[in-house]
Parts: sequence; structure tokens; C-alpha cells
Amino acid sequence: MRLIMALLVAMGISGNSLAHTGVEQSAHEDSVVLQQVKPGNVKLVYREVPNGPVYVKITDQDNKTLVKDRIQMENPFSKNYNMEYLKPGLYHVEVKNNNGLMETYDLDMRPAKEEPVVYSKVEMVGDRKFKLVVNAVAASNLIIRIYDKNELIHQEVVEDVKGVQKLYTIQGIRQMGNIVFQVSNDQGFDQYLSAR
Repeated sequence: MRLIMALLVAMGISGNSLAHTGVEQSAHEDSVVLQQVKPGNVKLVYREVPNGPVYVKITDQDNKTLVKDRIQMENPFSKNYNMEYLKPGLYHVEVKNNNGLMETYDLDMRPAKEEPVVYSKVEMVGDRKFKLVVNAVAASNLIIRIYDKNELIHQEVVEDVKGVQKLYTIQGIRQMGNIVFQVSNDQGFDQYLSAR
């Protein structure tokens, strides 16, 4: 019985020690935070009293150092880094102290790729007649191709337009269900349409 009690006490002490160590570790992990507060602005939050100087380094995608900052504080602190003036690209922010790397943050300041906004539809409106409607937000050169199965039977370019509404009469085709329209523009839009 004494042996069982001794084992239970020993397990309780070691379990408490392990749990305590885990709490300290996660608290230390949250003591330094890098976060983007708005586009092009990164905030460093140091939630504990630094044990010596804190070093912040900002590099670009070519690993060229743009900013080196040495911070000596006696209290927890925060500091903003305004990177709006930098050219578009990828940037890396790292925070170190005398014990090594504490936190990193990657900032993507490349312009967002805009998807072309285009509405297009084709419908069968009569015997061998198809109506194609294309509307876009910005004017562009439209390329319209018509296929019978995989064979190109018609192609045209309509220049500098925001939209098109055309009626096509297709002759010499047995199965209208094999007709496919392809609408693309010089801004990256590309869509295949079949009649309903």
C-alpha cells in the first residue's frame, strides 16, 4: 500500500512539473507577435520585458536587407513598421534576441491579380440559330470561335468592345448539340459555352 501511495505521489509531482513546463513554453511562444495591421504595415508586439536587445530585420524577396533595427527597452513594447513605400514584392520580417530567432512574418505586397469580369451566354433561338451575348466591365478585343465537336468552323475578332450580341445561323451541321462557342479576350478571359 505504501508503494502504491509513493508511486501516486511521484506521478503527481512529475505530471505537475510537465504541465508547468508546457504552460511556460506556450506563454513564451505568445510573448512576441508580428501582425499586419493594415496593408503595408506590420506591428511588432513584445509582451514581456526583453532580456537584452531585440533585433528586427526586414529583407526583400532577393534576401537584400532593407531595415535593421536594434531595440533596447526595459518594458514590454510595440512598434509599427510602415512598408507602404516599398515597391510591390515579397518581404520577410524576423525578430531575434540574444537567444536566437523568436518570430517571423512574410508580407506579400504584390498587386492582386484582377480577374476579368465578363458575362457570356449562348442560347438556341430557332432552327440552326444561336444567340451569343457577351458583356464586360472593360473594353477589350473579343475573339469568338465556333466549334463543331472539336473542329473550328468559324472565328472572328471584335475589337475594343464592352459587349456583343450577335445572331449566328449555322448551316451544314446535323447535330446542333455538338456546337460549342469559345469566347476569349486579350485580358485573360476564356470560356467555352454550349447552347441550352
